[in-house]
Amino acid sequence: MFLHIVNVEYVDDYRLTLQFSDGRTGIANLAESLHGGVFEALRDPSLFRQVKLDQELGTVQWPNGVDFAPEFLYFLALRNEQDLQEQFQQWGYVTPAFETEDLVSAYYASPGRLTECADPQTSATNPPINYPKST
Repeated sequence: MFLHIVNVEYVDDYRLTLQFSDGRTGIANLAESLHGGVFEALRDPSLFRQVKLDQELGTVQWPNGVDFAPEFLYFLALRNEQDLQEQFQQWGYVTPAFETEDLVSAYYASPGRLTECADPQTSATNPPINYPKST
């Protein structure tokens, strides 16, 4: 599937209404995606509101050059559509057992992890250290 965004409208906060080349429309909330590197600048609401459609790239773009892959935006906007779950799995946004935000929790709850670091809030910033056993 060659996917493009054909229309974008700012909604509020960090949400955009997106229309895709397959005819689907949805609202993508980018609030959790604006961390690190070039994405930090988009946390400024006045900059975020300046989103435009880049027809050449087929996605949204901001004046500072930041853009997102159309497939990622498609996932954010349509993540609850049951008929798209297989496609999201193929793209790697969803695993058969967990949605993306559950992967960190699943990793730290898996057997063999230190129990002191089983809390995802702590584990995300302080990954566990597996010290060798003393003999």
